[in-house]
Amino acid sequence: MTRAWTACDPVERALLIEVMARWVGPQSNNGEIPYSVREAAVALNVGKNAAARAFHGLEEKGFLVATTKGGFNWKGGRATRWLVPMCSDDRRLGAKPLRTFASWEPPVNEQATRTEKSKPRSHTRTK
Repeated sequence: MTRAWTACDPVERALLIEVMARWVGPQSNNGEIPYSVREAAVALNVGKNAAARAFHGLEEKGFLVATTKGGFNWKGGRATRWLVPMCSDDRRLGAKPLRTFASWEPPVNEQATRTEKSKPRSHTRTK
């Protein structure tokens, strides 16, 4: 288990499983896996903002790489295309998995914030 995986919240973990379920197998569609924020929100039963945060968190931790950004306009929408770095890039023959998540470290300021949050608070009121 990597530090990146233990830092994922439940929505991020569920989203990664959903994206990987769309991967057909070796030499198929990795790097071209379509998944939009709206689809994720429906599949995970969360709001669009929570789904967007989950995608961002997975990208930040190295579990997903956006190969083509999607968009939505009056003509219709197109989902972002994703690469799962723990599987080989099917767009390049013989490419090995990137495994970018394996070298992820939590940001220094995030560690300090978590430490501050875990400190006990006084139960006295200040006026």
